[in-house]
Amino acid sequence: MKIEQPRGVNAVQTYQKLAGRRPETETREAANRDRIEISSEALELQGKDRIAAERAEKVDALKRRIDAGQYTIDHKAVAEKMIAYWKNVRRP
Repeated sequence: MKIEQPRGVNAVQTYQKLAGRRPETETREAANRDRIEISSEALELQGKDRIAAERAEKVDALKRRIDAGQYTIDHKAVAEKMIAYWKNVRRP
């Protein structure tokens, strides 16, 4: 008695081999896709570095005040701003 492999097994193996390959047209399309590059001059004009530098200065100043024990919180002003915020949020 001769036992043969099912016919579908070879088809699945062939499909698996082909699934790993990409057609040349797909790789050409990937190479020709649109790209955008922002120059360093454009980034500078956007002020990204300036804003980051200003933010770093503010953080450093706050750290120095906290370390020196000079940083105080105005609890009343914080509470007033929280109340004003929540009043505006709940209005339709």
